Amino acid sequence: VNGNPDLNLQLRANDVINVPIDSSINIYVLGEIMHPGSVQFRRSQTPTLLQALSSAGGPTDRASNRVVLKRVVGGSEKTFQYDFRKIIDGRQNDVVLMDGDRLIVRESFF
Repeated sequence: VNGNPDLNLQLRANDVINVPIDSSINIYVLGEIMHPGSVQFRRSQTPTLLQALSSAGGPTDRASNRVVLKRVVGGSEKTFQYDFRKIIDGRQNDVVLMDGDRLIVRESFF
């Protein structure tokens, strides 16, 4: 850790070392997006809304700024709305996504 040799553990015969598997998570990106569908990340990547949109090819030219996030929390579905352009501009914090989250990019009507 941070190159500190004092934190190294000495191993002995018959010691067992478990290395956790970095599991994958799926985010579903739908609506006015270039390549709608599932995007996959490693759990250790801590994927964000902008990363998911980018991985799906970005918004189409008909996309609005509004992105709806649907997430199951405690057995019930919650809906959140974000403006991805505000996130890009730094006026709003990017959102960390979880396995099974669904992002819906709405169509702009003007």
